[in-house]
Amino acid sequence: MRILVVEDNRTLAAGLVAVLRGDGFAVDVVHDGPSALAALTAEAFDLVVLDLSLPKMDGLDVLREVRAAGVQTCVLILTARGALDERVRGLDLLDESGLLTHILPEMEALKGCDQPPQFHPEGDVWVHTRLMLSLLPEVVSAPLVLSVLLHDIAKPATRTIDETGRIRFNGHDELGAKMTGEILRRLKFSNDIIDATVEAVLLHMKFMHVQDMRPAKLKRWMAHPTFDDQMALHRVDCLGCHGMLDNYEFLQAKQLEFATVPVIPPPLLTGHDLLKLGYPPGREIGRLLTLVQDQQLDGALTSPEEAFAWLAREAPIG
Repeated sequence: MRILVVEDNRTLAAGLVAVLRGDGFAVDVVHDGPSALAALTAEAFDLVVLDLSLPKMDGLDVLREVRAAGVQTCVLILTARGALDERVRGLDLLDESGLLTHILPEMEALKGCDQPPQFHPEGDVWVHTRLMLSLLPEVVSAPLVLSVLLHDIAKPATRTIDETGRIRFNGHDELGAKMTGEILRRLKFSNDIIDATVEAVLLHMKFMHVQDMRPAKLKRWMAHPTFDDQMALHRVDCLGCHGMLDNYEFLQAKQLEFATVPVIPPPLLTGHDLLKLGYPPGREIGRLLTLVQDQQLDGALTSPEEAFAWLAREAPIG
């Protein structure tokens, strides 16, 4: 099979070409609309992977021109445009064209991977993933979309049935994070996107425990720059199955509660303060500062004086 890849992002194009060639396809690549039109009207291809947002000539205009010229080559549209139905349709086109097995072969195993019906009345993991994709807001980040696609990628590999007959996926978050990193590195995504997506996959089960977390742990997590995306992943994960948003709403209330003050306030003590007290330099200073900050975030310490007294009682010198 001969494939033409039309993509102006050269990094993304190189990753896609590498994957397709690695699976034995003959692949040509161009980076703008006029070049795509010239290639399609001059040569025969079995499939075109076409980006819509192209320089010099929009992808849809390329498609109209080649159809008007009588070229009936199958076209798979690749786009970052955010219409909700386009995302699901894009995934379905990958599946229907057979390219999914070459670009994201790990997703094939999601089909038919059944889940506990009491928590997932919608169906198997593939159905759940498609539904989540449709529930995302119109404007989203790349890591959020990728984490929706990949958050349950390890469920087939971890599926077991316990002694009560209940289906379980123990450890699918940790294995899924590992698989996500491997997949996104294979597809040549940037380190920033990979790191944010892997973290979202790794932590997506953590939301079930938020109401029992100590304040210090919760505040540190909420202060992370990608926490909003992780919350958005949790929201569509819930809406795409049992529909219970109690933990999401709890976190929304916490965000309002913390809105008037910094989630992570200035520290009560510094390393210089501890050295002046006579604590020896080294890693122990950092450990003690973290303990003091935990107490501060939990609301147990509110002033440097209280922090000094707590240290004298809990970690006396010598």
